[in-house]
Formats: sequence, structure tokens, C-alpha cells
Amino acid sequence: MSAVVKSSLLLPSTALLPALLITTLLTPTHPWGSIKAVLAAWRAAVLCVYCWSAGAHVLEVVFTERVAMANDDDPQPTATLISAMKHTDPIVQDWCLMDLAAVAEGAAGCRNRRAALFADETGASGWTPLATYCLVELTQFVQVMSSALPSVLGTASSGNGMKWNSLQLTTTGARSASRQQDLAMWHLQARYTRLCWAMRVISGLTAAAMKQDTYGLLQLSSPNLSDVLAVQLAVVMVLQAFLKHTSSIPSKPRNRLGRLIQRITLRSSSSSSSAAPQQHVDTATCALLDTAKTCTYRITNTYGEVLSSVVAKSRPLIGTSTESQTLLASFLAHRE
Repeated sequence: MSAVVKSSLLLPSTALLPALLITTLLTPTHPWGSIKAVLAAWRAAVLCVYCWSAGAHVLEVVFTERVAMANDDDPQPTATLISAMKHTDPIVQDWCLMDLAAVAEGAAGCRNRRAALFADETGASGWTPLATYCLVELTQFVQVMSSALPSVLGTASSGNGMKWNSLQLTTTGARSASRQQDLAMWHLQARYTRLCWAMRVISGLTAAAMKQDTYGLLQLSSPNLSDVLAVQLAVVMVLQAFLKHTSSIPSKPRNRLGRLIQRITLRSSSSSSSAAPQQHVDTATCALLDTAKTCTYRITNTYGEVLSSVVAKSRPLIGTSTESQTLLASFLAHRE
């Protein structure tokens, strides 16, 4: 219903302004204020709406429609994926991740392509390069996010670990977002889709390896199950900490117009709204955290309690081993 209202009211109304500006630049054929002039302006507005809508649909198809990198009966289905991963154009890399996510999750018509990822005994033409690419993408994300939370996250080597309720305040008792936090938020929003696809790929392939990994690539090669689980738990950890950290930062616009709009949207009195600024909760962070939890559940539901010993022997990417085991136990407790 909202899409219908947006198409029928918002687009024509927005397109009417540039249509009127266009008509003012041209030689007037109808006197202003007449019915013919209004109809001519509205006709130009309808043309702008059509071009706008047509262009939006084309972009939606280009950026959301999955591009199959190979057919299911292709003799070498992984060669195209690996070459696309090495491409310098990020759009091609995004198309590759989107297709690989569908293959890893067992989409229709991709059964043989997923089996081909584990068909190489060395893993060089399937699991190893593709899993490494996704894990590097996620590891860089964890590093960027953890650097924005120096008072909340500690490295595994330092032994400080994750301090969920420790927030460093200024002398005045108020905390403002730092430059590192702004960069981390930008990184999250700019690479949101890539991060989602990378987690879907790595969790889907890890779950599929239970039945299709006949050579034991997930146990014997690098990256292995320990690396996958460490990165996946680190993503959940850093997103939970970042969400708690940023949601406690008051969101106060810098200019007067922004503060006026904030007071109106708070639906409270001006005195209470000025005393209690609106808290910032980023929807992209919440959505990415949900995706990270879903992908982690996919791994824990497949392997079960055996993952406890894997985490106990591995070195966590962030935090301490105890915190990683506690987080893993919370996922295993809700195992289906």
C-alpha cells in the first residue's frame, strides 16, 4: 500500500517542480494560469515520472537480480567464480558474492555447482580461494569495528577481552561519537550487502561440507572449521558491542533546523525533549547482527556440541576464549 501511495503521490509531486522549471526555460506557448498551461506542465511531469520510474526499475534489476556465473552442467563451474573474485571492479565482485551465496545455500539448479566446490582434493579450485576471500572480508570488518571501540573491546593477546558494560565517559559525563566510530558506521553501511553475502557464503559452505566435503577440506586445509567459527563469532561479538556502544550516544543535530525537526518528531514537550536527546540506533547494524546470528545458527545446528572443543582449542579473533565459549554456548542452547 505504501508503494502505491509513493508512486501515485510522491513521484508526480516531486517531478512537477523540475517540469515547471523546464517549461519556464522554454518559449511559452500558453499563458500562465490557463488550463492549457497547467495541462502542459502536468504532461511534462508525467514524462519525468515515467523516466524516473523506468530508470529505477532498470537499476533495481541490475543491482538486485542474481547473475549466474556458470550453469549447473558446466564442466568447470568454479573457474568463473574465482576469476570474478579477482576482478578489480567491485560490482563484478558483488555479483560473484551474490551468486556464490545462492550456490552455497543450495538454490534451485545449483546442486552440481556446490558439489564442485569440494570436488578438488587440494581445495585450490573451490573451497580455499572462495572461503579465504569471504573470511578476509569479514576479518577486515571486525578490525575496523573493534578499532572504533577502544574502551569496550580488548585484543585476545592483551587478555582484556570483551567488556560489555564498560563505557568510557568524558569528564562532563557525556560521550560523543569519535572519528573512528563514524568511519566504522560508514564502513558498515557501505559494505552491508557484501558482508551479508560473505556470511551467507561461508556459513552455507560450512554447513554443506558436512555431507559434501568428501576430502575433509574443512578439517585438513586452511581455512578450516576453527577459522570459520572464530570469524563468525567475532562478527557477532563486535556487532553486539558496537550496537550497545553507539545506542548510548545521544543524537543531537548540530544546526538549528535539525534540532527543531528532532523536537517535533520526538512527540513530547520541548522541555523533556531538550533534556533527553534522542538515542541513536542504526538499523543497518541491527539487520547485520540478525544476519550474523542466523548464519551462526546455521553452523551450530549442523555440527552441534563438537564445536565447543573447536572453540576451546582455537584463538579468538577478539575478546577471550572464555567469552567465545560463552557466546557459542548461547547458540548451542537454542539448537534446533
